[in-house]
Amino acid sequence: MLLRNVAPGEMGEICIAGPGVIDSYQDNAGQEAFQDGWFRTGDLGYLDEEGYLFIRGRLREVINRGGENIAPREVEEVLLWHAAVREAAVVGRPDPIYGEQVVAYVAVQGAWSEEMAQELRQYAARRLSPQKVPVDFMALDALPRNQMGKVERRLLRMREQARAAACKVEHTVFVS
Repeated sequence: MLLRNVAPGEMGEICIAGPGVIDSYQDNAGQEAFQDGWFRTGDLGYLDEEGYLFIRGRLREVINRGGENIAPREVEEVLLWHAAVREAAVVGRPDPIYGEQVVAYVAVQGAWSEEMAQELRQYAARRLSPQKVPVDFMALDALPRNQMGKVERRLLRMREQARAAACKVEHTVFVS
């Protein structure tokens, strides 16, 4: 992978170098994280015009929708501004056309309804570009978390993979 600087505002993997940065792992484990004297953090972020660093999430969590890379954290932050949303996690759902679709898991105040899903979709559509708006909203009482309190995205992605597999068409019939 070629390391290069990106323009201010352009997202990319955060790579660091310097005297206080490790230069290898024990027993050569994880050596792919080191390249040309740089440590590849696996974090996704950007520098603004003044050189301030903004972290947008983890590179492995990026959703690739039709060639557009979407940082789940950006969508989550928008959803969390909605008064009814207590928790939000965004993952990709496998899609045969786009590669992945954006799906939001939310825990909300009050009762969940299709009207609430529509309200959240419209709320997101007013604040995000069209490709970042979740195609589906899944309500949970609480997001699954690990012992450290971090959202278990892996479990949510597994749900979406299972859902996509269950919806696959076994046979295609062409009619002329």
